[in-house]
Amino acid sequence: MIAEERIEKLGQLAREAGIKGEEIRAKRYIFLAQKIAQRHRLKFPVQLKRFICSACGTYLVPGRNARFRTNKKCVVVSCDCGSHKRYPYKKTKLKGMEE
Repeated sequence: MIAEERIEKLGQLAREAGIKGEEIRAKRYIFLAQKIAQRHRLKFPVQLKRFICSACGTYLVPGRNARFRTNKKCVVVSCDCGSHKRYPYKKTKLKGMEE
């Protein structure tokens, strides 16, 4: 579908702009991608959603404007604006590794 491809392309452009330090441009790309998803009633891609601050709407770049930390239960993402998001995960056991 054309809308899905456009959302993916805007996500890539936001990533590139975020890495270059162009935060205003990255924020605009994210805004446009969210509007396209809303208009066409599409689910926003999880890979992109995890790198967007829900409070201020900026694209999160680890080490530049965001901090990613792990603990025993979840990944904690902290933005410069002060908001936090937590994503749970399960540990997977590797074959041949025993505790």
